[in-house]
Amino acid sequence: MRVVWLASYPKSGNTWLRFLIYSYLYGEPEGSNQVAQTIPDIHAMGGYQPPENANRVFIKSHFLLGPQHPLAQFTAGFIYVLRHPKDVLLSNLNFYRMHAEGRFDEVAFARTYIERLGAPQWIDLGMGNWVQHAASWMDGVPRMPSLVLRYEDLKSDPETHMTRVAEFIEGTADPERVRRAVAASSLSSMSRMERRERKKGEESVVFHIDAKTGGAEQRFVNKGLSGQSLAHLGAEVEDAFEKRFGEAMGLLGYA
Repeated sequence: MRVVWLASYPKSGNTWLRFLIYSYLYGEPEGSNQVAQTIPDIHAMGGYQPPENANRVFIKSHFLLGPQHPLAQFTAGFIYVLRHPKDVLLSNLNFYRMHAEGRFDEVAFARTYIERLGAPQWIDLGMGNWVQHAASWMDGVPRMPSLVLRYEDLKSDPETHMTRVAEFIEGTADPERVRRAVAASSLSSMSRMERRERKKGEESVVFHIDAKTGGAEQRFVNKGLSGQSLAHLGAEVEDAFEKRFGEAMGLLGYA
């Protein structure tokens, strides 16, 4: 078995990439669990078994790249999605709010995220902080087949960058299949699927829908915005972010 990792720090667009690749290879999915079964999440694999005679599988990962990574011995390459850490912070904030019980202190969460350069939960689960995570995968670029995608580029011109993905995984890209995959995997299409599955009470490991809370109003698929501000959390939060992440952002091409 050869594994191509779909890697990112949590809340950087990995689910979107899974839908894009699934739609390109197999057509528009009828439900999120089709995507999960074909392109599994290493954090929720359980008893996953790759298809018989599969010589290559795609698996989602938020772990750091290295010998400690599960199934590291099967690594054949990876696609890494890099997203501006400010947007990652806000997307994580939405995710934590979605799962919080009772009042959720957004400012306290942001301050902790900034201080530790990432979400404590992900750090404790072996994913490192945003800086460590990006560095571990970027260090692997010269050593194995890989493709680095900026979330912002994928969002602004999805067909161009999905073409890069198709060329990476197949050698060439079919423009019509690219267009269909982009249309089938738009945030609005994914959001409609999530709303439909929540309404039906269907469990989904992709959208984090539990059968007991399937009708809840929280949404996994959010707005997917870029270039956001932290000003609504206070000027001191915005300033602290720029000071803490400034050097790393500069090294990774974010002004």
